[in-house]
Amino acid sequence: MYIFRSDNRLEVPIKLHSFKDIAEEVTLIDSGTMENSIDQEMIKKLKLETKKLNEPVQLRNIDGTYNQSGSITHFIDLLVNCRG
Repeated sequence: MYIFRSDNRLEVPIKLHSFKDIAEEVTLIDSGTMENSIDQEMIKKLKLETKKLNEPVQLRNIDGTYNQSGSITHFIDLLVNCRG
């Protein structure tokens, strides 16, 4: 089941599997972002291993200001499997 919001967002419930745990989340489809991201809470929940970026990536909000969360400093390798 998906949720189509009045502001044209499409949200789909998914299950994320790691070797250690499973987490249920809602994903936003076609958000217009140019890269993929996952938050610290999900990394901790799934006990995922992070790797440090050679150089941090600064985050900007839609209005061009820098995001208060800071820069992206780490990444994960994530295998995604979609089944209908």
